[in-house]
Amino acid sequence: MKKISNISQLKYEQQRLKQEQIELEMAVKEDWHGVKESLRPMNITGQVLSAMFTKPAPGEKKSIVPWLLSITAAGLTGKLIAKAKKTVSKWLN
Repeated sequence: MKKISNISQLKYEQQRLKQEQIELEMAVKEDWHGVKESLRPMNITGQVLSAMFTKPAPGEKKSIVPWLLSITAAGLTGKLIAKAKKTVSKWLN
């Protein structure tokens, strides 16, 4: 971080940080929307059914392990997001 030596530099840095904060908040909002959409029961069901009924690529074995991993990951992601949401809410209040 560079050293601020006068008030105009301070104001510039405040504006830059405010703009960066707005951009990051927008990115988080977009990411949250994507995660929320992918964790909807209908989408999870579609992903599971797709994984169960698609043909494996030549030389690839069909296994239930990826399906189980995706279900486990979805559950853990939901819990992690809920915890992160609580933490961020605490920070903002």
